[in-house]
Amino acid sequence: MSGRREFSPHFKVQVVLEALKGERSQAQICRQYNISCELLRQWKKQFLERAHLIFTPGANSKEHQRIAELERLVGKLTYELSVSKKVFSLLGYQKREVIEMLKEEYPVRLLCQILDCAPSSYYYRSTKEDDLLLREEIERIAMEFPRYGYRRMTAELRRRGYAVNHKRVLRIMREEKCK
Repeated sequence: MSGRREFSPHFKVQVVLEALKGERSQAQICRQYNISCELLRQWKKQFLERAHLIFTPGANSKEHQRIAELERLVGKLTYELSVSKKVFSLLGYQKREVIEMLKEEYPVRLLCQILDCAPSSYYYRSTKEDDLLLREEIERIAMEFPRYGYRRMTAELRRRGYAVNHKRVLRIMREEKCK
């Protein structure tokens, strides 16, 4: 723990205003709020240096203009995003195809969010086609090594570049025995 405390702007103003009233000494105020006299002097100096900004017309207008400009921009972008989502839904494009086309330029997660598509839906691939290829490879290995069980078969498939686990290999081998 660093021992350094953080004070809110509201707290600082409250303490400085109490010091400026002069009803109590600065030492009493410092003891009450458990702060150093030097810290109170710094706050008081900062407060007095910037006090004229309160009465300066338009002192914060640049900030307000910037905030208003950013709010307009956010509103415009939100509207454009909602329009683009409707356009994609009406065009009949497959969302996966659109993501495939744009994934080199933009993150897949962002594209999925914009197209109202769960990332898991984009990444999902049907296992029927994969299972067919895997079945054929298992049959080839079984012809070559007829005594291999599912564990050795899994290891051999992995050596040949297939990303499989033993449960899937066992399921396929059991299904093939039933046929």
